Amino acid sequence: MPSAKVTLTMQAPIDLPGTWVLTDDGRGLVSAHVVAGNNEFRWEWTPVEHRTHNLVATFHPDCAPDRYCPPDATATLTYVDIEVYPTPSPTPTLGPGPFHTYIRLAVTPSSPAPAGTIETLTATVTQDVELTPGFGSLQFMDGSSALGAPAPVFVGDFSGNTASITTTLTPGTHSLTAELSPVPSFPVSNTVTYVVNPPTPTPTSGITPTTTTLQIFPDPGYTFLPEILIARVSPINAVGAVQFFDGNTPLGAPVRVSGGFAWSIARLPQGAHSLTAWFVPTNLGGCTTTAGFLGGPTPLPCPSTNVPAFDMSTSPPVALTVNSLL
Repeated sequence: MPSAKVTLTMQAPIDLPGTWVLTDDGRGLVSAHVVAGNNEFRWEWTPVEHRTHNLVATFHPDCAPDRYCPPDATATLTYVDIEVYPTPSPTPTLGPGPFHTYIRLAVTPSSPAPAGTIETLTATVTQDVELTPGFGSLQFMDGSSALGAPAPVFVGDFSGNTASITTTLTPGTHSLTAELSPVPSFPVSNTVTYVVNPPTPTPTSGITPTTTTLQIFPDPGYTFLPEILIARVSPINAVGAVQFFDGNTPLGAPVRVSGGFAWSIARLPQGAHSLTAWFVPTNLGGCTTTAGFLGGPTPLPCPSTNVPAFDMSTSPPVALTVNSLL
């Protein structure tokens, strides 16, 4: 006779998003990702074998690379399924599935990092069910763009095997992942959001230093509303232009500074953005215009030689999320 349907409820004591994995005597049954909150996962299970089932539920929390990561939470349950008739034949066997393998990605140094930093991306591959040993490859990704060539990694045992690459990310916000192949059913790793700050100009001797700050309205943004970007440059008599950036992408043309302010309007797509404002004086180094840094600004006419020389400056990055009502 068939077994009765059993409802299993799992709830972790950790207020973090993560992945629940349920095994029966070491064989994977199901895997599910849950968001932060009560971390509860409920699953209906019908045993296919009439015997004593040793169930183990493990919660793997998702952790940011620069924060403390609590250990996995594990609970066990012994369930006895009794049948007076012989065990049905054939007994279903467990095939490969996405619950076999977990990929955890970490990035060093911690975010945010200054421009020009060499970042190390390390992916750790673990299994909860032993597979046929062999080599796979991990492709590290920045959004939809590949970072370098795939890195070989050994899979098939219970230990954590790693693969890593080094790279220098451009200024801006990055969404980093690692994808295992050639088996398409294996999951992608957790996503690491990593910020690289724009390069900080080096003050030049004999030139007046400047500071630049950036304000954005509205925050958060919406796709149907333009964003107003306001840069404030100190001292107030600084002469030059401001170029606004989204990551390392210029937003429009340079805007001349007037009375210590420059502003612009930009429409941004849905998603996460890292916005900065660069001030470039027209008289840097005794009326020598600067151009072409990160793709802008263009030279402006030099003012009178009586105007004091000012140095370049950049604002701290401002994170902005643009939402859609659809």
